[in-house]
Amino acid sequence: MTDDIRSERSQLMASLAQQIKRLAAAADTCVFTVHAPNNPDNPPILTETYDREKLSSGQGLPVRLDFHGIGVWYICYRDGDTFTARHILLKILDGQIVHQETGTFEGFWEDWPRYTSESRWLHSSVIETRPSHPSQVKVA
Repeated sequence: MTDDIRSERSQLMASLAQQIKRLAAAADTCVFTVHAPNNPDNPPILTETYDREKLSSGQGLPVRLDFHGIGVWYICYRDGDTFTARHILLKILDGQIVHQETGTFEGFWEDWPRYTSESRWLHSSVIETRPSHPSQVKVA
């Protein structure tokens, strides 16, 4: 890998981390999970939860992009009995992003914990993953 590619990858990762932090700064809560790369049906191998106080502090959300697997940030904005959540999914294998996805979801606040723990969309999304770059296609 050339130095130019390393530099571009580093800049991309820094930009992604900055945007995730920006979105989380105004959130009421944020949950970060990491799933095994080939088995999203199992429970996450890591779960971190952050409240409004931590998210709005000067340090903000600590964004890690050094994992191997499927990382998901659930960024939640509460409005009374309802919420709007943004999810950001990155599948990182050997330091390379091989799949990414974002989306939003709205629901009742009482269902928020179930949304982050069940993640039905996660399972179907990752199972249906196609390579995002031609160089990631394996030829027999």
